[in-house]
Amino acid sequence: MKSRFKRLIVPLTVCLPFTFSLPLYAVDVPTLKTISITASRTPVSLNATGSAVTVITGQALRDSQQQYVADVLRAVPGLAVSQTGGNGKFTQVRMRGSEADHVLVIIDGIEINPGNGGSVNFAHFLTADIERIEVLRGTQSALWGSDAMGGVIAITTRRGVRGENRVNVALEEGSFNSSQNSLTISGGNQATTGALSVSRVSTDGFSAADDDAFTYTLPDGSRVTQGGTGVEDDGYNNRTIGGTIRHAFNNRLSVDAALRQINYTVNYDSFSGGAGVIDDPASGTSSKGVYAQATLHFSQLESRLQHSLKITDTDLDDTFNSTFGVSTALAKKRQYSYQLDYYFPQVNEGDVSHGITLALEREENSNDSSFSGFNQNRADSAIAEYRLDVGERLSTAVAYRHDHNKIFRNASIGHASFSYDISTTLRLHGSTGTGIKNPTLSQLFGNAVNFPGNRALKPEKSESLDIGLQWRINPVQTFDLTLFELRIEDQIIGSGNSSINLDGRTKTAGAEFSYQGELGADWSLAANLTLQKGEDADGNDLIRRADTIASVNATHRGFAGKLRTTVGINYNGSQMDNYFDASFNRLPVKIDAYTVVNLATRYQFNKTVEFTGRIVNLFDKTYQEVIGYGTSDRAYYAGLRINI
Repeated sequence: MKSRFKRLIVPLTVCLPFTFSLPLYAVDVPTLKTISITASRTPVSLNATGSAVTVITGQALRDSQQQYVADVLRAVPGLAVSQTGGNGKFTQVRMRGSEADHVLVIIDGIEINPGNGGSVNFAHFLTADIERIEVLRGTQSALWGSDAMGGVIAITTRRGVRGENRVNVALEEGSFNSSQNSLTISGGNQATTGALSVSRVSTDGFSAADDDAFTYTLPDGSRVTQGGTGVEDDGYNNRTIGGTIRHAFNNRLSVDAALRQINYTVNYDSFSGGAGVIDDPASGTSSKGVYAQATLHFSQLESRLQHSLKITDTDLDDTFNSTFGVSTALAKKRQYSYQLDYYFPQVNEGDVSHGITLALEREENSNDSSFSGFNQNRADSAIAEYRLDVGERLSTAVAYRHDHNKIFRNASIGHASFSYDISTTLRLHGSTGTGIKNPTLSQLFGNAVNFPGNRALKPEKSESLDIGLQWRINPVQTFDLTLFELRIEDQIIGSGNSSINLDGRTKTAGAEFSYQGELGADWSLAANLTLQKGEDADGNDLIRRADTIASVNATHRGFAGKLRTTVGINYNGSQMDNYFDASFNRLPVKIDAYTVVNLATRYQFNKTVEFTGRIVNLFDKTYQEVIGYGTSDRAYYAGLRINI
């Protein structure tokens, strides 16, 4: 693995001098005191965080005008996004070579990952009411459990502010007979704050089966064609309702709650071995997801001792329609947790400060499927974390977790991180951790007649390491370089009509670099580049994880800041995918690299009204990111925002 690091460092070093002349990503630069809500069990300053964290602000979201979280994440280092068709179609996010079900997703404190243990489908997360996205990379199982073996993505929606009652309306119409409307109401008084949001998306879409044909070369040199058959449109409708509320009974006791409901219907196409994706007007899914949490907070000893008692409940109810009939699946998850945070007294300001967190959790998962019947699992966990700050230059943290599982072996895992200010401009940071991912209930018990499952599966285990250097060029410009390595043992893969543990270790090594900054009064710039190499235990390249992923974007502010124009460029290098022959044998094929350019502009007519417009795939690039599935042609959208 050391040689891989050397091979990655050389091209990275060559690229660095050119990055400052590129048009980059429109991001408001977080200050060094920006808080991370995932790098520790308690909020910590990003300047004291050893793990690699990226924060996307609400301003950046509004500038890019991306309507879906998945499209925003394409500009985050270390992430690979794949979508099987247009809006609403199955979308996965992989982090640093890990699998899609190794990424934990949290929205307003609610763990969204389904109770069946499978991966999160990012296709249905709208950005309309989102104020912040935080991406924490590297194994985080010691802090956040089995689902966080690859990392964590935390989404925070717009919150109510005391004394500021606001109404935000957004309307947009565009290509494919698409419309998106949203309404957010927020506000509060001295004791209570809250926000409520309703968003709706409707589109006729385009065929999930690509209407353009692509030819791929198989390992034996023969060639196959995928796509070229898509004719009928596959539509999508989404209605998302979300709300948060917080009430302070006094300075020591408060309660907060969050509720989110995502209802959608989506049409897609079927899949046949050999032919690939084919038009199928009968296939589709109707889904209702309900996610809720309530937390009671109590503080003592001038807030040095804090208690949190939390309950979370999630239900994902899916109905699947196909030419074979109707099937259903109901995934449930309930979590209970108690957390104690204690901050030791600080003798002198600027001296050593330290704190400890102790937590107990119970998680109950179940899946009730037409194919596999009712299955369930339960896990009880104990977590401890210790944080130590020495002055303002050194911050360290260690964490330990022990899981007691009903089905699997008990497990103990750990995590450690550090951040050290070498000087006023250079900061060294790093982290290491061990992780675990239990088999999903579908992998264990099956999810179809021809997929019976494998009850002999073992949990996957991981080890991760990263080390990075941040350069604060000046107060409004930062550059960060991070090297990482991930090893997964007993990786679970599909094999025939079931799943198996792969003997040996799956390995990924790579480098991430990012730049964020303001150039003058009119430009906001950022750039991200990921260079990585991942292979499974048999030496095969990992699928849907390109060796090179980059994004460069820029926002220009004109007319005294009233006009903001953002250009976004996403590059995805060539990557491997699987072709399935008529007998459903998997054969690796290479998907060509592609570059997609997006353009967005908005004009602030007055303090209340704003006009928006965007073009997706500006140069009408034809490409596939998953073999056989279509992607958007050039598309146009225009809208109106009203802020009261």
